[in-house]
Amino acid sequence: MTLIPGWDSVAGANLWSNIFFWAGIAALLFLGLSEVISHRYTERKDELAAQQQTDTERRHNEEIARLHLETANANAETERLRAANLALEKAVAPRLLKQYPEAEGLKPYAGMRALILAVPDWEARRVARQIATLVQLGGWMAEVGTIDDSLNGIWIDVLRNDPADKDRLNLAGHALRYAISLSDVDVYVTQRVADLPPGTIRVIVGARPQEYFTKQLLPDWARKMQEETEQFQKRFGNPLK
Repeated sequence: MTLIPGWDSVAGANLWSNIFFWAGIAALLFLGLSEVISHRYTERKDELAAQQQTDTERRHNEEIARLHLETANANAETERLRAANLALEKAVAPRLLKQYPEAEGLKPYAGMRALILAVPDWEARRVARQIATLVQLGGWMAEVGTIDDSLNGIWIDVLRNDPADKDRLNLAGHALRYAISLSDVDVYVTQRVADLPPGTIRVIVGARPQEYFTKQLLPDWARKMQEETEQFQKRFGNPLK
C-alpha cells in the first residue's frame, strides 16, 4: 500500500495520468497567457515611463522658458531704468559747450561782436562765459553781462537795426547757432529790432530747459504726442531752429 493515489491500480493510474496531463496543459496555457499579460504590462510600463519623461521635459522646458522671459523682462526693465537715469543725469547736468573745432565755423565772420547776456542763474552765467570763449576762438569780440529775464534755452538775436548789415548778421547768427548746437544744447535764432551798434549779435542765455521734469508731469496722451514730435524732429530737423 502506498500513499500515492491511484498508484496500485490500472484505473487509478490512468485517471491520475490524465489529471496531471491536463493539468500540465492548463499550466502551459496559463504560462503562455501569463507571458502575454506580462509582455503587455511591460509595454504599458514603457509607455507610462515615456509619458512621464515627456511630461518632465515639458515642465522643464516651460520652466526654462519662464526663466528666460523673466530674465528678458528684467533686462528690459534694467535698460529702461538705465535710459531714465541717463535722461535724468542729462537733465540736471550743467550744459557744456565744445570749443574746438566748433569755433572754426565762426572764423569767416571774424570781427563780429557778441553781446552775451545771462539770466540770474549760475549755470546760465557759466554757459555765457563758454559762449564768450567760443566766439573769441572764432575771431569775434565778446562782452558778457546779465539780463533780468526768465527765459529757458539760448536765444541768438540777429538784430536788424542796420539793413546794410542784415545779411551778414543773419549768416553769422546761424553759424553761431550751429556751433552751439553741436554740443546738443537748445539754441534758437530770432530776428528782432534793437538799438545796437552795427555788426553786433545779442545772445541771451536762459536757464537750462527742464524738459525732463516737465514731461513727467504730462498726461500719457500729451507725453506720447511730445515723443512723436521729438522723433519727427530727429528725423527731419527742427524747423524752429
